[in-house]
Amino acid sequence: MYLFEKIDEEFQKMLRSIFYIVNIVFYILVFVALLKSTNTPEENEKPTV
Repeated sequence: MYLFEKIDEEFQKMLRSIFYIVNIVFYILVFVALLKSTNTPEENEKPTV
């Protein structure tokens, strides 16, 4: 990122904003996957006591 800061500031800003958007999307996907995995126990799974 340091190279882009010296060469092309607008391109660096665009890359950073795209990176932030992709990061947010992946965090949302992981969060949804965690919610689904905790709320759907398997049929053959025995409860742990």
